[in-house]
Amino acid sequence: TVLAAYISFGAQPSHLITASVMSAPAALCYSKLFYPETEKSQTTFKNIPLQKS
Repeated sequence: TVLAAYISFGAQPSHLITASVMSAPAALCYSKLFYPETEKSQTTFKNIPLQKS
């Protein structure tokens, strides 16, 4: 795989795993920038039911 190739080049595996985990939230942020919501959001904090403790 590509991960094994980068490790064979001398990259630290922990850095590669961290970078791959960090790329998922970054992809969500960029998708919101390129395709913003044009209508009123139905998933706000006011619409989430919470259980009372």
